[in-house]
Amino acid sequence: MYSRLFRLSCVALGLTCFWTAAVAATTTDLSGKWKLNVEKSTFGLLPAPLNWTANITHRDPALKVETTEETPDGPRSQVLEYTTDSKKCTNKVRDREFRSVLHWDGPVLVIETEGLYEGDPFRAVDHWTMSLDGKTITIERHASNAYSETNQSLILEKP
Repeated sequence: MYSRLFRLSCVALGLTCFWTAAVAATTTDLSGKWKLNVEKSTFGLLPAPLNWTANITHRDPALKVETTEETPDGPRSQVLEYTTDSKKCTNKVRDREFRSVLHWDGPVLVIETEGLYEGDPFRAVDHWTMSLDGKTITIERHASNAYSETNQSLILEKP
């Protein structure tokens, strides 16, 4: 009985270590300086920026995204801080509060964001995927509010 329980414990421990290693191997380091390729990206119902860059600092589970963009309305910048461990994160974007939950789905980072935009509920779900060579991040986004919904495909490249 003791040896059977010991063997079962060893198998369970081995599977736990294997699963932990597999999950750890699937997370991707998104750190770096990134530039949006406006020509390769699609923006759905939303206007394209003239220029957009991001400086990402990623030490899982901490993720910091500092962005700067040029729009027809002028320049904008923001700093967003998240964790990738499914804990709720709150950020302010132009005096609006948004709550996000991030988690890994294999090598894909999933970001679910909710908040109010001009008094109406807003929701976006992003799927961030890094290319195998580490030179491109593709963000597939579905965004919706009370009146419409749209899809975007944003292509970030290392300059």
